[in-house]
Amino acid sequence: MRALSRPRSYHFELSSRLSKLAWTVGMGSFILWAMTCLTRDLDGRAAGTLDQDLESLHEAVSLLPDDPEIHRRLGRLYLLDPLALDPSRALMHFRRAVEASPFDHTLWIDVGRAYEQRDQSKQAEHAYRRAVALAPHYFRPRWIYANFLLRHGRLEEGVTELERLITANPDSMPHIFDLVWQATGEGGRILMTWGRRSTSDRARAELVRFLSGRGRYQDALMVWREMARQTKVKLESGLYLVSALMSAHRWDQAAHVWREVVLDHDPRVTVDDLGFWNRSFERERWGMGFDWHIEGDQGVEAGIDDAMSWDGERSLRLRFRQHNGLHFEGVYHDVLVEPASDVILRFRYRTKEMLARNGVMVEVIDPVHPGRWRARTPPLGNPTEWTEETLSFHAPPGTRILRLRIVRRPMDILHDYVAGEIWFDAFSLEPTSAIAR
Repeated sequence: MRALSRPRSYHFELSSRLSKLAWTVGMGSFILWAMTCLTRDLDGRAAGTLDQDLESLHEAVSLLPDDPEIHRRLGRLYLLDPLALDPSRALMHFRRAVEASPFDHTLWIDVGRAYEQRDQSKQAEHAYRRAVALAPHYFRPRWIYANFLLRHGRLEEGVTELERLITANPDSMPHIFDLVWQATGEGGRILMTWGRRSTSDRARAELVRFLSGRGRYQDALMVWREMARQTKVKLESGLYLVSALMSAHRWDQAAHVWREVVLDHDPRVTVDDLGFWNRSFERERWGMGFDWHIEGDQGVEAGIDDAMSWDGERSLRLRFRQHNGLHFEGVYHDVLVEPASDVILRFRYRTKEMLARNGVMVEVIDPVHPGRWRARTPPLGNPTEWTEETLSFHAPPGTRILRLRIVRRPMDILHDYVAGEIWFDAFSLEPTSAIAR
């Protein structure tokens, strides 16, 4: 009888073959990993040295000779580092960079700067123009090119490039105006010429602000007059000019411009309206110039009330939220007067849920010398119906501007309490503000 043959170990053969396959795959993966690491090491040695010294950058460029970034950094080192300064070498590296990456506008800017360092203005201009052509809607290339033109005395061409920048990026106007002002030596003339030919009222408004900040008030007024009438942007820029004149204590000029601004915005304004602007709070509150300045704080809510009035449909309301130790002077109105004149101030007020002693007063000061002189009403009472109050005073010699303000002062500790609400309306001056005359 034949003996049964021993079964073969297929499990062993399969395991052996799988092991060989796994070894082969593993070795292949290792070789691939090693090659990857070698490549990464090569690139890493180059990239890791980009921010290092000159020797390291030369090592990097020897490993990656066609990398534009390495050439850019070498060029900048030779152009900007005083210890390695060499404009010719800088130019060589920048040119190698643009050969490798000819559509990178930032590299062409670097080429232009290197040419400028070598006093080769023609070649520098070519490079800058190439940068602008590659990125016509980018701010920086045109800004640098305009700077180049201004530095080389080509004012009209430089301003033309800056006008294009303003058209594309209106928010850049303050910087551009400042560049023209600082770089040309005749910035006022150039800006005025530009303002007259500009078709953008937004640009003119920015120019009004810029010229006002430089003390060129008459120029600012001329630009302002070129703007379209009865527009919000013209109103805002005119009010800014008035405020700038007032900050410079140029009261008569401020009053003159104020009249122009008001009449431009609303030709129906009367002389009586100008006598005390917005006397009854019926007009839109501008909060600048010779209008009411109304600002509350944590202790007082200050604003216009459409539901309460003595004259018209509105009044000013103060609501007291802090009851003890309250010091408030957040509401005021500046008026122009003749020096050494006798003045009568009248207004109406009423209260709700206030004590008779509340520390609220209306006072008049000279805002230029606030500690030199003041006139004030007695502390106001607590009438629940509209009541007229009068304050007579003599404006001192030399005082041209008066500031009327509504204040609350702390009283003695036993009675220092304020609560409730107070309304004001129908302010007037006799004689009327000098603006009206």
